[in-house]
Amino acid sequence: MPIPPPAPRRTHRLRAAIIFLVLVAALFLILPRLAGQRHALDLLRAASVPLLIAAVALEGASLLFYSLLFRRLLGLLRNPLGLGLALRINLAGLAAAHLFSVGGVGGAAVTYRVLQKRGMPHALVLIAVIFQNAFAYGVLFALFAGGLVALVLRGQANDFALVIATLLLLLLLVLAGYGFWLLNHPSALRRRARQVTGWLNQRSSRIDISLAQLDEWLDGVVDGWRLLRRDGRRHIRTLGFACGYWAFDITCLLLVMLAFHQWVPVAYVLIAYGVANVVGTFSPTPGGLGAVEGVMIALLAGFGLASSAAVAVVLVYRLINFWLPIPIGLGAYLSLR
Repeated sequence: MPIPPPAPRRTHRLRAAIIFLVLVAALFLILPRLAGQRHALDLLRAASVPLLIAAVALEGASLLFYSLLFRRLLGLLRNPLGLGLALRINLAGLAAAHLFSVGGVGGAAVTYRVLQKRGMPHALVLIAVIFQNAFAYGVLFALFAGGLVALVLRGQANDFALVIATLLLLLLLVLAGYGFWLLNHPSALRRRARQVTGWLNQRSSRIDISLAQLDEWLDGVVDGWRLLRRDGRRHIRTLGFACGYWAFDITCLLLVMLAFHQWVPVAYVLIAYGVANVVGTFSPTPGGLGAVEGVMIALLAGFGLASSAAVAVVLVYRLINFWLPIPIGLGAYLSLR
């Protein structure tokens, strides 16, 4: 009797796990050897432990501000949420995004599922997740644009990379503008959503969204958007939470650099950080694994940091920023269940 082939979904998961492990091995085993393992180990031994502990605390503050942003949006949508619960939901979503998804889709799915099970209206959860990412990544893309301008002014921008980055920014602006236009034109939003839903229903047997369910979601999304738009001036505080999320994370990177007794001007760190995280956002790996590290190491080394120092700084920063929240987020997910 022939053995049946493995299910496609199982095969995809196995392939994703293998790629994930290969990336981890390349980053933490092969890359330090290429950059000079002995020098990197010397840097690790001489690192300031108090500064590394402070960097971990700052990363915690960054995640707290991300949760405050989400809680703020739900409050404006007249569905207040406790800070402790918001923090656990965001930590669980972050763990899912770092392990299983591309572009944070898995994290958004976890957040949506948890709040849906707690009785919160589907559409309000959807628009809160959308605008949490819109505010957060809007700040990141502004940082990326500023970094791109700075690279051009310094004459350090590769022509090909500059064209690609400019096209990417224009595409993002067009998509954002089109999204806001659809939110302000409900009939066009409904028509476009029905077209996309019909296409998804035909392409995937696992997706089956009824038109009645879609209309219910869209009505809630439009109502939620009206509530957010009505409180336009209050969004200065919302934007402040989004800026705090990135500011504390950048400060974490700076403290890790100081812990290794290394330094480059803050402006260069901002450029490397913005470019690396935008590239990581569009990377096909969970949490931008591999892409963020590679781009950030290359840029910091190009700005004057020794290659071994750049490797040590970035890998330790990513241990704090990427790996440390995973077990904490998994614990938060179990507590939510």
